[in-house]
Amino acid sequence: MLEEDNKLPSFPQAKVARFAPLSGQQAAIVDELGIHFVDMSSGQETLQIANPGIETLKYSPGDSYIITCEKFDPKHQDADNLGIWCAKTGKMLAQFNWTKSPKESLKSVIFTPDETICLRLVPHSANGKEPNYIEVYKNGDFSKPAIVIMARQQ
Repeated sequence: MLEEDNKLPSFPQAKVARFAPLSGQQAAIVDELGIHFVDMSSGQETLQIANPGIETLKYSPGDSYIITCEKFDPKHQDADNLGIWCAKTGKMLAQFNWTKSPKESLKSVIFTPDETICLRLVPHSANGKEPNYIEVYKNGDFSKPAIVIMARQQ
């Protein structure tokens, strides 16, 4: 039987946990309260983001950002549920609307290994008339795409 270390934070309702992929020095744990960031060298929680609806989470390749997604709510179709956050401060940097499953959302945001470029696949609209496209963000500026690449109509 494993012994519990009472000095470490406890997350009995955790539904997602990820290590920062580059350094492994931080873990992000999602539970019913939101995201908890734990410093792996001290074992202490260093930051919490109160957001109980998060379903999925992944780190960017250089540990600077996390991407999260909540379930889409058809009652609030314009609500932004896909987010890019600063992994050090917990600040929300960008929010987007994502109508598909939260699990699929993580594949729609991709960073280069040095994190200077971020691509975001914007799926076809609900009516299917507008084509999908790719937004290109540069140097951590998510205020507006630097480039938009249009895809073909279906």
